[in-house]
Amino acid sequence: MNRPPLGPLHVLTDAGGGPQALAAVAAAVAAGAPVVQVRAKDCTDRVL
Repeated sequence: MNRPPLGPLHVLTDAGGGPQALAAVAAAVAAGAPVVQVRAKDCTDRVL
């Protein structure tokens, strides 16, 4: 079966992920991820 290549993927991360999450996001962005979504359920918009 011949499948088309995947389009760009975006990264989801939790705001409480710490340095390991930051390193993973930095690597994904360096590899070409066009979007990073940060989940921070306990934060207000102002804090973000």
